Amino acid sequence: MARMCVKTQRLDVAKVCLGNMGHARGARALREAEREPELEARVAMLAIQLGMLEEAEQLYKKCKRYDLLNKLYQASDQWQKAVEVAELHDRVHLRTTYYNYAKHLEASADCGLALSYYEKSDTHRFEAAEIANETGDWAASYHLARQYESQDEENGLDDQLMNLALLSSPEDMIEAARYYEEKGVQMDRAVMLYHKAGHFSKALELAFTTQQFAALQLIAEDLDEKSDPALLARCSDFCIEHGQFEKAVELLLAAKKYHEALQLCLEQNMTITEEMAEKMTVSKDSKDLSEESRRELLEQIANCCMRQGNYHLATKKYTQAGNKLKAMRALLKSGDTEKIVFFAGVSRQKEIYIMAANYLQSLDWRKEPEIMKNIISFYTKGRALDLLAGFYDACAQVEIDEYQNYDKAHGALTEAYKCLSKAKAKSPLDQETKLAQLQSKMTLVKRFIQARRTYTEDPKESIRQCELLLEEPDLDSTIRIGDVYGYLVEHHVQMEEYQMAYKYLEEMRKRLPSANISYYVDQRTVDTVHQGLGLPPSRIVPERVRHNSMEDHKDVYEEVMEEVENDP
Repeated sequence: MARMCVKTQRLDVAKVCLGNMGHARGARALREAEREPELEARVAMLAIQLGMLEEAEQLYKKCKRYDLLNKLYQASDQWQKAVEVAELHDRVHLRTTYYNYAKHLEASADCGLALSYYEKSDTHRFEAAEIANETGDWAASYHLARQYESQDEENGLDDQLMNLALLSSPEDMIEAARYYEEKGVQMDRAVMLYHKAGHFSKALELAFTTQQFAALQLIAEDLDEKSDPALLARCSDFCIEHGQFEKAVELLLAAKKYHEALQLCLEQNMTITEEMAEKMTVSKDSKDLSEESRRELLEQIANCCMRQGNYHLATKKYTQAGNKLKAMRALLKSGDTEKIVFFAGVSRQKEIYIMAANYLQSLDWRKEPEIMKNIISFYTKGRALDLLAGFYDACAQVEIDEYQNYDKAHGALTEAYKCLSKAKAKSPLDQETKLAQLQSKMTLVKRFIQARRTYTEDPKESIRQCELLLEEPDLDSTIRIGDVYGYLVEHHVQMEEYQMAYKYLEEMRKRLPSANISYYVDQRTVDTVHQGLGLPPSRIVPERVRHNSMEDHKDVYEEVMEEVENDP
């Protein structure tokens, strides 16, 4: 039925037939052919889709649509007929036909005939370059390029030239660099190409002339100890003259002129970064510097870091230089407690142990048992028994002042006395004096402890001992006088001897005029005394919160005492 539609030229019926056949491609081609004004041309498209090529050919000839007939011949591989139709009736598409035929011949490996038709199509001007590239004929490519050059057909593709030059030989790189140099623009590319080609002197000279600092840096990275020293010096001097101090330092470091680089950092007040310091650090195996010079350089780097406040880096460099004492001083300035404790532990030097312990005493060791333990441990390991004795004395004072725990205070004073008696003092006389003072403190504290302990058995004797303590001239240097008075006041209140209690309250106020009475006697006790004597109430400063002594440090003291006793 569809074939009958070609003969009857009933395209409306043909559409229905193609639809029933499921011929989607034919239906689409027929729909696109509706744009053609001639009925025969539209019917010819239907005939082509149905494989009726002879009918289609006759229809195109009938309506004189030689352009479509030309396409039909090309599509059906009838190239001679296509060329003939183009030459006789479709000259508008003659060159296109020649070109398409040439492409067909080239694909068929008939290059001679293809070249002939390329020439007829007048497309050989650009197709010649494509053929030369595909065949890999260097001579032909060069000849063609010279032809384009003679005809002033340069494209000025400088970007592509740069990419191509970087992939080429050193000779080509130099030639491309000369091109950029002569052109006077994009001088950084010229410097880069000279550099890549290994022409360092020319690259540097051009970089100096055009002030290409970034290019200088790239070149400097490839310079090593084998490079010309004069060249390296010129690079660094140039950077210094133009204020590029960081680049100058990097160049000096690349040349392994470490002292000059460090001196430049000092003169220009440049911050020495960790990366820069590492570049300045010479390995022990290096033959560039002697061991003495290497250590001297490391100490100079560390000194500079100290001035800049980079204490951790200074510590590292002092350690590498073998000067652990200076390393510890730098670490102490950083205030990094964890690292200070660690460094003291691994250094195992007497002076460093003592320095660490002295630093730890400046912290709140009263609330940190671990810090207290480290202080005692470091003084013990550092054989600084006199300093350890002083620390125990301070611990005893804390027990008295902060916690009113005289038993622990007596234990700490006992340890202080033991340590000081073992210490090798420079002045035996001073040592004896301090031992006598400690003995006096221990005696006074012991008397107060004993007085309170005997209260349950003999209250009168207990009170008598406390009254005797108040007569001691140096009592306030060891025992808080207010604690003794408070003890006496509490006793007389319990005995309902309010007159005596009031007497001791007044004495305490006179002997401690600037102290807060609430530190020693609570408000309820004072109110009881006043009520018992019929006196008006007396308000004192609210009593502060008291703690149960340094219970958190109990284990620490036991460990410390054991450590000191077992110390060889």
